[in-house]
Amino acid sequence: MIFLSSLRAHQFILRVLLGLLFFVYFYCFESPTLQLAQHRLSGGLTSYDPLIGALLLSSLLVFLQSGIARLLSLPERLYLVSALPSVALALLLTAFTPEMSVLAIILAVLCFLAPIFFVAGARFGHYESPRTNHPHRFTTFRYHIQWLLVIALALGCGSNSNDLTAYEVLTAEHLLANDPKSALEVGKRSRTTSWRLTALRAFALSKEGDSLFTALPERLLDYPLPTQGVPHLILDTLDYRYMRLPVDSLYRHLGGRPSDGLKELRYLTLLNEESRCTPEQHVRVRDYLLCLHLLRRDLSSFAQVLQAELPQAIDTTFYLPRLYRQALALYADNYQQAELSQAADSTTCRQYETYRKAMQDSLTTHRASDLLRDYGQTYWWYYDKR
Repeated sequence: MIFLSSLRAHQFILRVLLGLLFFVYFYCFESPTLQLAQHRLSGGLTSYDPLIGALLLSSLLVFLQSGIARLLSLPERLYLVSALPSVALALLLTAFTPEMSVLAIILAVLCFLAPIFFVAGARFGHYESPRTNHPHRFTTFRYHIQWLLVIALALGCGSNSNDLTAYEVLTAEHLLANDPKSALEVGKRSRTTSWRLTALRAFALSKEGDSLFTALPERLLDYPLPTQGVPHLILDTLDYRYMRLPVDSLYRHLGGRPSDGLKELRYLTLLNEESRCTPEQHVRVRDYLLCLHLLRRDLSSFAQVLQAELPQAIDTTFYLPRLYRQALALYADNYQQAELSQAADSTTCRQYETYRKAMQDSLTTHRASDLLRDYGQTYWWYYDKR
């Protein structure tokens, strides 16, 4: 009886440790992926709460392990083999979101098959009885620690989460809660990005600023931009599959929904000419349109829109946002005779000349890392290097 009480207490501790392991896996590593999975499965009708979801899933998997342990006749040192089907289910929950993970599926299959082999080995092989002395109990405990490490390794290797998915889901969640400041802090120090994440950040930046300019042309280059794909700043209706943020919230923010098949540039151009937009919406659309032209390296279209908007938005003494100033300095260098070239401020033009000289001397006096550090967040670097 003393042994049985000790054995049950030992197994209870193992179930607690196993539950903590599952909780950490679901709450700390897989929350964005599970949010995305539930969003897809429910068609956007329900949402996933990370804390409650992690608690429920961890409890269910521990109960499953406890039930399987009672069905299997395994020696005490192989007690945690009964947890492998729970590990397999944990891996399969996120194996297909956002992309199918072949490694997670293979590990899940192995975890399902492993108990069968161990049960067969227990039936036809020879195992020592666990009811022996204390040194044997210590050896059994060592086996349990090894199995916990194996389970942790399987969960870590089979995890289908990645930084980009987490950044996109968390940024969208903050925007859904109307918290653009928190949205802009997600993944700020990471170089991992996508055009979808850039569009989410553009949405957040357009919610900040003043009556003349949003924060979009001032801070867009504070964040890494993708090197591949066509630049875009407007979320597509298909993007709703990857997050809970309804794209209609962006269209309301800008003042109009595009018709089916309307291209992003055409949509922003028509919306910029729309007289029914409020002054705030017009500022947002104008900054979206100007920034999109710059991301596409279309300085002529940028200058045309800016020249039409400049007399209405600012006087000659007003300081333009950083992206516009740097683009004007580049425009003045390429189109010296154009009327808008006179609007480029002298300070930014001198900085541009310093940049050009640094680029010309880069092979002898400047290292690539120094150039990236000094000019990596300028429009000139984007225009030349991407």
